[in-house]
Amino acid sequence: MLYPKNKYQPEHFRTHEFFQLLHFCREEFGLFLEAYNPASVERRLLKMMDMLRVSSLPELQESLKGRTNPRQIFCNAFVANITQLFREPQSLLFLRSHIFELWRHQPKIRVWIAGCSTGEDVLSMAILLHEHQLLERTVIVASDINGQALKKAQHRSIDLAKFKEAEEAYRLVGGTCDLLDYGIRSQNKFTFHPGYTAQVQYLEQDLYQTHPLGPFDLVWCKNVLIYFQSNFQFRIIEHLTEPLKTKGFLILGEQESMGFSKQENRFRQADYPAKAYQKIW
Repeated sequence: MLYPKNKYQPEHFRTHEFFQLLHFCREEFGLFLEAYNPASVERRLLKMMDMLRVSSLPELQESLKGRTNPRQIFCNAFVANITQLFREPQSLLFLRSHIFELWRHQPKIRVWIAGCSTGEDVLSMAILLHEHQLLERTVIVASDINGQALKKAQHRSIDLAKFKEAEEAYRLVGGTCDLLDYGIRSQNKFTFHPGYTAQVQYLEQDLYQTHPLGPFDLVWCKNVLIYFQSNFQFRIIEHLTEPLKTKGFLILGEQESMGFSKQENRFRQADYPAKAYQKIW
């Protein structure tokens, strides 16, 4: 069966049917698409229309209504799950050289990884904490808007084809052990031992609307802000910084900053390459 090719252009995303879809997503799924970068919304909706084989936004809305678990289908297609083990080494090196040293004698440590996607940041953090004898004292809260991504995160696995890349990234952040010792290799997967995530709490949560209960010593949020419009980024920064302890650290993605957030004067930039900010009051 042939389906009509999607002919939507940018102007179609300024029509009444587009705003009807925004209202539908807000009311039915609790998702505020208005907060996202418009070009990103358009691109992802077009991708979703192709995936569901519909040719208009009203058809997309009706298609979603008629499916089991439509919110999860929408999130799977809309949310970008782009991540990898030991990404953005400057931030991880700052963890090793500075933050972990501050935590050396701290009896309890709480870390929030916001927008954890399929769990690569969680595993990276856990392995480095383990190497500094801090893991047993640490509780990690890992949150994401996409429940299916969280389920994958709990499997603690990566494709074996990505393992060499992970080993190289591990070396760049000062890793000296054999990464193979951290898990079990199968035919097409590498699965990390369960002990590294034993104290991880996985939480399905929309960062735009709320945050987990603090306080946290570290909030780690990589490459989430870039998908939002600047006037909506301020609200997310408030949610990231509110549960953070005084003298705690916020670490953002390489292309992100606190910008002109109202929270900026409550922080000092602890390390520019690492995009690390420390809360001062």
